[in-house]
Amino acid sequence: MNDNYNILIEKLDAFIRKYYTNQLIRGGLYSIALLAGFFLAFTLLESVAWFSVSIRTALFYIYLLGATVILVRFVAIPLLKLYKAGKRISHEMAADIIGKHFSEVRDSLLNTLQLKALTNDNPTERELILAGINQKAEQLKPVPFVSAIDLSKNRKYLYYALPPVLIISLFLLFSPKAITEPGNRLINHSLSFQKPLPFSISISNKELKAVQQEDFTINVKVEGEEIPDQVFIVLDGNEYRMEASDKLNYSYTFKKVQKNQQFNFQAAGHYTADYELIVLPKPIILNFDLELAYPAYTGQKPEVLSNTGDISIPQGTNVTWKFYTRDTRFLTLKTGTEMQKIEVKNSNTVTSSKRLMNPIPYSVSIENEYMRSSDSMSFFINVIPDLYPIINVEEYRDSVYDNRLYFRGLIKDDYGFRNMEFRLAHKTETGESSAETSVPVVIQKENAQQQFYHFFDVAQAGLQPGDEIEYYFIVWDNDGVNGSKSSRSQKMSLKIPTRKEI
Repeated sequence: MNDNYNILIEKLDAFIRKYYTNQLIRGGLYSIALLAGFFLAFTLLESVAWFSVSIRTALFYIYLLGATVILVRFVAIPLLKLYKAGKRISHEMAADIIGKHFSEVRDSLLNTLQLKALTNDNPTERELILAGINQKAEQLKPVPFVSAIDLSKNRKYLYYALPPVLIISLFLLFSPKAITEPGNRLINHSLSFQKPLPFSISISNKELKAVQQEDFTINVKVEGEEIPDQVFIVLDGNEYRMEASDKLNYSYTFKKVQKNQQFNFQAAGHYTADYELIVLPKPIILNFDLELAYPAYTGQKPEVLSNTGDISIPQGTNVTWKFYTRDTRFLTLKTGTEMQKIEVKNSNTVTSSKRLMNPIPYSVSIENEYMRSSDSMSFFINVIPDLYPIINVEEYRDSVYDNRLYFRGLIKDDYGFRNMEFRLAHKTETGESSAETSVPVVIQKENAQQQFYHFFDVAQAGLQPGDEIEYYFIVWDNDGVNGSKSSRSQKMSLKIPTRKEI
């Protein structure tokens, strides 16, 4: 009994689908007509007027907003309802629409739907109501509900959609620039475009890239049927006359550029498009320090020299270079024949250390991803080796007692002494030699230049008549790099008279 009613509902659902299909077709034609019409109107206006950036931006967003509203209203909503998304027309509303086309079944169709609603409210009369529904649904079977909507009637909307589409197509076929160029300016609404001039100004430089803190000269050439008398460069709203080398060629020099510079040109009241000079950061050494750690034995405290490259240092000094840079990627430090290429990290500080034993020249160069700096620095470090100690001795003999020897001397060194000795060799009358003996001499080890005194009593040596002694002083320095070095005084001697001589 419900089969006839279910068939009726399926036919109503088919009608609803065709209803929204019809709306989608009609909305699509509306959308094409409106979007193509507005596009044609905006591009033709732009092709004639060459609007400013602000007006083109306004037109762009007006068109974008209008296109969104049109597509949502005429395409998106019918499409969603076609696929049962959102609120759709009810079966009763569909029946009312069908009734306007098939007036003879309008009451019967609505009555059938109303009776179905009564089955839940009157359970005692349910069978009788269902029999009535089935009878009416059987009578409505032959009626083609979907034919109430004639899709062919949408052809009349083609008269709205086709004209702007045909006009755009003709422009694209015979004069594409009339559409594409103003359309491109509207799409790129934030960019500045200038109306074609009766002459052209072209930049002769291969690229608009300058090195930071250096001068940059821009060269332009004027071509065309009407050549202007003067050309100006426009910087930050101010116009500066360019230097003319002849009637067609002009130049302007940016002095010690610091940052990117936007500019354009003006001639005979006409302005060109905007250009930008890109300023490439130049690698720079801001400052540098030399940290000097002297050998401990010298007694010199560590020190830091700033921005001083040529220095003299003791042998064995540990030198640490610290370079403070900006906009630098690599620093190359060449010390003698050794070369280090060091990557500059986030701190912009480069450090390198070396213990120097010999004099060396060194040089520093820097670079970044854009360039290698031409301003390299060259210096020389003079390494002073530790010298041998110096000793001078004077001998005095007692005028009364010849066997008493007095000595006075002077010792010198770079940084101090380790120790000092008086050495004595004994040779007998028969020619036999004894081993050399030594006696420590008291000195001030930290004093690099000092006098000393020494006394020697020959009687203590146990000499016999005819014996001879040779003696001298020896001193060692405190060289902590190469090891202690020694120096001797002149050799001195004393001979005891033989018995015959006595």
